[in-house]
Amino acid sequence: MTTFADQFQSTNGAPIRYDGRELHAKLAFQVKNGDTIELRFLRSAERPVQGIGITCEKCEIRVASTTAKRIGLWADTAPRTVTLEVVKARTDAHVIFFNQWRDEKYGSTMYRVNNAAMELVPQPDASILVRCSDGWGEPDFNDLVFQIVHRQ
Repeated sequence: MTTFADQFQSTNGAPIRYDGRELHAKLAFQVKNGDTIELRFLRSAERPVQGIGITCEKCEIRVASTTAKRIGLWADTAPRTVTLEVVKARTDAHVIFFNQWRDEKYGSTMYRVNNAAMELVPQPDASILVRCSDGWGEPDFNDLVFQIVHRQ
């Protein structure tokens, strides 16, 4: 069977279809200075530990007192709700989110391999419910579930 990673590679990262779902490798928001993005962890598998990877293009984010271009939020250590503030944004800045998990054997961070994918479900309150399958075993979109709200 072709993995989600193989399919994303063949579409150059464009969404793919699986079992009636539209799947994404990542979620990106175009942002400007002062925008906030709120993340709320709703559910995560205990093993492997699940997380949200965040990468900034042409900007930085502030979380509490930390400012960075890349950050990982882990379901076992992050607060249930986290607010990111966009700072130092230039024209055409983006904040990109993807699911990640800890490799139990080596302790490294894994993402975008095997059957890793995200289902993005828009909600009536303008938030997005993000249902993630990590890359281990058969697809399971309950491996990590979080809600995200972008406020401009």
